[in-house]
Amino acid sequence: MIFYYGPQGYKVSMDLCEDYSNLVRYRLKQQGIKTKARRKFELWYEYFNLRKKMITPRKRHVWYSKEFQCPEENRKGLNILIEKLESGQDVSAYLNKASSNPDAFDMLLYDWGIYHFHLGEKKERNSNYIERTGPVLFARIDQDNAYFIQIYRHGKGVDKQPWSRQEMIKIIHDNWPQTIERYLVPGVRCMTEKISDQMRETLRKNGMFSFVEVSENVVYMPMGGGYASSGHSEEIVLLCNRIHNNLKLAELNIIGNLPTFIHLIEEQTDKKIDHNLHFMLWFVNKEAFVIDLETRVALIKVIL
Repeated sequence: MIFYYGPQGYKVSMDLCEDYSNLVRYRLKQQGIKTKARRKFELWYEYFNLRKKMITPRKRHVWYSKEFQCPEENRKGLNILIEKLESGQDVSAYLNKASSNPDAFDMLLYDWGIYHFHLGEKKERNSNYIERTGPVLFARIDQDNAYFIQIYRHGKGVDKQPWSRQEMIKIIHDNWPQTIERYLVPGVRCMTEKISDQMRETLRKNGMFSFVEVSENVVYMPMGGGYASSGHSEEIVLLCNRIHNNLKLAELNIIGNLPTFIHLIEEQTDKKIDHNLHFMLWFVNKEAFVIDLETRVALIKVIL
């Protein structure tokens, strides 16, 4: 807890970042997720990392690229997955097993915003996951749509692993360019050096990313938000920084205008308040407010 001392002897206890951390711990516990994170940034990152890697169950329209092909032995498993996507069922069982690990990185997702799905027909014994398959489906997912890019083989015996195949970006561009147009790099004609799939894989392993050149005048920045040199999702790091900054600004706002907020509390409760105040973060219908804990009077809304 952090203590602030205001005018006229008022003492304020308030730590909005710790309040937010408690909320995150509660939500992770609700999902049955255990975390070893101790520092708030680590905790927040793991929470949002899970959210980025998981797919919220909701009905989605399935689109197929012109290039899409499915091996016959995986047709049944694919059809089961399609039915689940279209009917809004949970498809977590089809994702890679690291998707439920809060501190595991997914460089393909961070780089290009692409998920991959295994195409088994039933769950593994003593597991919540579908049987693993050599051929896996690569797709982009948004709120209302699932864009099936292609199925590629992976694992042992496959010379060219599919995780860095830039062909996938070309397929997305050729089939659904409107879905990634905001990632086009304006004014860039071409890359000065052509980057092979293998070079891209090496860059990822070393925490470096590069744009993708599809053709002349068509160059894309990372469609998954990119990643830091540490391997962390750049999108999530920026989100955590924004939340932290907004919470600290809210604290400064309240302490800097404490007499105004004291007057607000007394006006709404019609009584004088104690000189020892405790303000905390409170959520109502997914909106965040700072409230006086004793009176439950909301002081300000916080954008997170």
